[in-house]
Amino acid sequence: MAGSAAKAAVKGLKKKRVTATRGEDFTVTDVPGPLAAGEKERARAWARTLL
Repeated sequence: MAGSAAKAAVKGLKKKRVTATRGEDFTVTDVPGPLAAGEKERARAWARTLL
């Protein structure tokens, strides 16, 4: 099953007055997770760009 929560994440951040122009997609190994290898580090790097 393919999908992305990036759009919803950006919308949620904007409601909290966090500037986010676009979301980022991260690969998970199953619907409940976990993130695929290396994705947690990519997520952290992306989050730092929001600050």
